[in-house]
Amino acid sequence: LTMGSLLRERGDRPSLILSSPARRAIATMKRIVAEMGLSEKKIVRDGRLYDAGSQDLLIFVRGIEDTHEEVMVCGHNPSLTDFCTFVAGTCFGNLPTGGVVSIDLAVDSWKEVRGGSGRICSFTSPRESRLTDEVETMV
Repeated sequence: LTMGSLLRERGDRPSLILSSPARRAIATMKRIVAEMGLSEKKIVRDGRLYDAGSQDLLIFVRGIEDTHEEVMVCGHNPSLTDFCTFVAGTCFGNLPTGGVVSIDLAVDSWKEVRGGSGRICSFTSPRESRLTDEVETMV
């Protein structure tokens, strides 16, 4: 299964999709949203995600409108891994290129996001996804 297919099967339906304007980030997001059955027009390119540090990402996320309940963000490492580790309050390893981590936030407003306010619901890398697909094919 592809990453976008996994997200679609899980029922993920982000109302806001944010991406670094970097060519590889946009290409990745276009592929994922297409696999999810969403329009690539939903991708919002934001230059602040290109060279943001983990604290910049925290400020960025705190600025998301509360009308959005589910948000997808595509950025760059090591900042994205550091940000997820900080918000979840636990180390889950490195978020590889094309990897997806889902974090459930125990907040009523994006403005309340802080260290430890989230819980990792899932973490999947493209390599794990391919291995799962290979195992299913062999069965």
